[in-house]
Amino acid sequence: MRYLKVLWIEAAPTEPSFFYWACGPDGWAQRSIEIYCDGSFRLASRETRRNDGELPQAPVTEGLEQARESKEFRIQDIEADEFERIWQKLMDREQ
Repeated sequence: MRYLKVLWIEAAPTEPSFFYWACGPDGWAQRSIEIYCDGSFRLASRETRRNDGELPQAPVTEGLEQARESKEFRIQDIEADEFERIWQKLMDREQ
């Protein structure tokens, strides 16, 4: 599993500022987190959807290198425990 964190530097207030993805070997997101600048969020997995969260409709890793070159995004690989901490914090907040 590959874990990614993406900061959308110039995101509009109606768009997520942060994306977190847990991707399988095929590049498809198995779980997705979107966090907005006002603190609202969306979560999605095959089993879970919170706040209308959805999984991406294409492999997340497609176009990743092109996005890395863009000044609009900051992309980094993160550890599984960082992803899990954020996922659990937001799941708990929703209960």
